[in-house]
Amino acid sequence: MKKVVADKIALVMARDILRTSSHYQRNIDATTARDIAEFINSLSEIFQNKLDDGIDSSQIINAYKNQ
Repeated sequence: MKKVVADKIALVMARDILRTSSHYQRNIDATTARDIAEFINSLSEIFQNKLDDGIDSSQIINAYKNQ
């Protein structure tokens, strides 16, 4: 999967996780921001290596949101 598409999916998933975690909403500092960025980068790399370029990001995002 192309990096730009993988980044988009990773960002949407991280955003949704953060929306459900009140801990992060209260305690955002430089360390937390680095941890979130590392999570997004790791998730994006996995998507880039494991998913085919032909997969539409909206299909993944919609499937994820329906879970």
